[in-house]
Amino acid sequence: MSDIWIRIKFWIKTTLISVLAVYTCLFIYNNTGVSRQVTFWWWFHQEPQTSVFLLALISFIAGVFSTLLIRTTFTTMKQWRIMKAAKAQRELAEMQTKAARLQTRAPAAPVVTPDTME
Repeated sequence: MSDIWIRIKFWIKTTLISVLAVYTCLFIYNNTGVSRQVTFWWWFHQEPQTSVFLLALISFIAGVFSTLLIRTTFTTMKQWRIMKAAKAQRELAEMQTKAARLQTRAPAAPVVTPDTME
C-alpha cells in the first residue's frame, strides 16, 4: 500500500516540476525580444530601454538582495541586544563578587566621655 503512495507522490512532484519548467520557458520566450521593450527609470535623465524579462530579472534580484540585507540587519540588532544584556550581567556579577569580598567592620565600641560616665 505504501508503494502506491510513493508512486503517486513521485508523479505529482514530477508533474509540478514539469509544469513549472514549461511555464518558465514560456515566460522567458514571451517577455524577451524587441517587441517587449519597456522604459525603465532609475535616475534623472537615465531611462534605458530594456526587455520585460530583463526588468523582471533585475527586480527579482534586487528583491532578494533587499530581503537578505533586511534580515541581516535585524539579526545584527538582535545580537547587539543580547551582547549588551550579557555585558550588563557580567558587570553585575563582578559588583556582587567585589561586594562579597569586602570585609565588614565590627560595630564600634561606645566612646566613654566624662559626660556619659554617669
